[in-house]
Amino acid sequence: MEPYHFFKYRKIDKRFFKSLEEGTIYFAPPKKLNDPFDCRVNIRNALANAIKLSDDEESKKLRKLIQGDDFFDTLQNDLDALGICSFSLNLMQVEMWTHYADNHKGACVLYEFSEDFLVDPNNEIFGVSNVCYEKDSVTQWFADIIKKLPVDFDEFVMELAKRLVTAKNPCWTYEKEVRIIRKLHGLFKIPKSFIRQICFGLQTTDDDILRVHKITNNYERNVDYFRVMKDDSDFGIVVLDI
Repeated sequence: MEPYHFFKYRKIDKRFFKSLEEGTIYFAPPKKLNDPFDCRVNIRNALANAIKLSDDEESKKLRKLIQGDDFFDTLQNDLDALGICSFSLNLMQVEMWTHYADNHKGACVLYEFSEDFLVDPNNEIFGVSNVCYEKDSVTQWFADIIKKLPVDFDEFVMELAKRLVTAKNPCWTYEKEVRIIRKLHGLFKIPKSFIRQICFGLQTTDDDILRVHKITNNYERNVDYFRVMKDDSDFGIVVLDI
């Protein structure tokens, strides 16, 4: 089974050093994500907009499947209890280095997650999914599912929940985000061997680089080190090993 490779842009601070020392990643509750729309799409509005696109018979089937208005509140409460750990599929995104790696003073960590780890029921991982950057993507999901009715209720809830925690405004497309979604939020311990590479920014200090080296050099599995440098173009960057 092929492992999953995800990048995590980080500010270098006490929390970052502690995560390297203890081998942890953080699953944030949805309410603490930086986009106020993230995981907070108005489900009722999305459904109402989808119904406008369907005929009466189809909409009646969907209302029957949902079985009560409190369905939406229960689902949102369940989503609020989840934990989300966000990663990127792109190491060379300048905006990510600026926004999430402290204006190039931070680092980007490459994690290698085994499939066994991500499907282990003891880890309580709900799923792994790319973020969907589509306008009105929840509305469109409802419109699409209406055409497929009848469907299994449990499958319906699972797929709707997945869409709700991965739907983002298209303005965030450059992040190329992928999410590991867990049933609980908070710090979660992982094998340190999952850290395969650490890339430092244009302005990462030598002291910070040295401290990261001291921590990760004690890992059982070797970590590769890289640094972002300016290339020969006006605004381009390149990654070189150090």
